[in-house]
Amino acid sequence: MSKKELKNRKKVGLALSGGGWRGIAHVGVLKALEENNIPIDFIAGTSAGALFGGLYSYFGNYKELENFVTKFGYRDLFKAVGDPRMRKGILKGQRMIKYLNELTNHAKIEDLKIPFSAVTTDLLTAKPHYIRNGNLSEAIRASISIPMLFQPLNKNGMKLVDGGIVENLPIKCVKDMGAKIVIAVDVNTAYFPLKENDLNSTKKITMASIRAVLNKVSESLSLEADVLIEPKISKNKDSSGVRYFLEFVKEKDIIKTGYESTEKSVKKIKSLLRV
Repeated sequence: MSKKELKNRKKVGLALSGGGWRGIAHVGVLKALEENNIPIDFIAGTSAGALFGGLYSYFGNYKELENFVTKFGYRDLFKAVGDPRMRKGILKGQRMIKYLNELTNHAKIEDLKIPFSAVTTDLLTAKPHYIRNGNLSEAIRASISIPMLFQPLNKNGMKLVDGGIVENLPIKCVKDMGAKIVIAVDVNTAYFPLKENDLNSTKKITMASIRAVLNKVSESLSLEADVLIEPKISKNKDSSGVRYFLEFVKEKDIIKTGYESTEKSVKKIKSLLRV
């Protein structure tokens, strides 16, 4: 793009979905966008999207984010989630805040290299709450607080949990930030269809039911995106408890999946920037 085109272009917003360990694919998405010189003016993230989107907004480049993710091991995992508490949630979540604060030097959202919002759900009102200022680590911790896994984060009279409950694909959030072109990334679209033996326990039936609802909500929200990127992550793993986090150590190959899925949309994105 010419300097004139860059000056007059529409602002681009990136909406990153939740999806647990599948969110690692967001790293590949960010890598592909950066390598193709596609500007990102705003990032909104839900759950895993808040984790990787928030860290990218802090680092300001995919190389540092990718380096962090590829080196993240079991020792790091214990540092981040090694604070069990059975009441209100298996994990307290304070270790997560401490770990992220050490990684980001206690960064505040308003000081990040890219404007960022973390999407959470206020359980008292069943409405989304967007965190756009204050401590980045606390915002990420609130957005990834899966009910029964993390206890809710108490903040300003609210009980904040995973934003995926009400807005798993944060397109509205990033539009509210000022985005005129929205690139949405949904990492959950390859979960279905299932096979009969995928539903051979109460836990699997419950998880499939929850994902069916999330898929329908995301499907409806995705209609508001200008570009929808859907990395095809076919593994249907649904670990419970702290084991849920083990996949963040074991499934780093899906960075490539996110990268390849984004490459297919680059031409369309660049055409939108020239309008």
